[in-house]
Amino acid sequence: AIVTLSHRGESNFAVWSLDRDLEKLDLLVNEIGGYDGTVLLSRGYSFSPSNAKHLEIDADGAWTITVAPITDAPTFPSVTAGAGDLVLRYGGKRATVSLAHDGESNFAVTTYDNRGFYGDLVANEIGEFAGRVVLPAAALIVIKADGNWSISR
Repeated sequence: AIVTLSHRGESNFAVWSLDRDLEKLDLLVNEIGGYDGTVLLSRGYSFSPSNAKHLEIDADGAWTITVAPITDAPTFPSVTAGAGDLVLRYGGKRATVSLAHDGESNFAVTTYDNRGFYGDLVANEIGEFAGRVVLPAAALIVIKADGNWSISR
């Protein structure tokens, strides 16, 4: 699933996925101040179904959360630029793409297969970035960015 979140506060906004026993699984978002983005509620590294059953939200302001199926994620190359966190679907063949980021903090691009299983961390840089990476065939592209980013063939 994909999780679209927004927060209109000034302090910490943290969202955890929890299992059925309310044990923490994955820190989906951990930001100070306002936030708008979409993240992947992944199956992680293992080949078992996602155990996420609940979300724990820590916020000092108004927030919204929408959970949707992966099929609702926009596609690349239809979307080639954005700002902040986003999940894209990619149905093409293995390809080399250019990535750019103008933010100041961590810029990470991770691929997952279409079932939400971890694939590869193709970019992980602090601050501005411009480079070429390889995308696997039929993947989900998870972008974690604090600034503007672009992806192109």
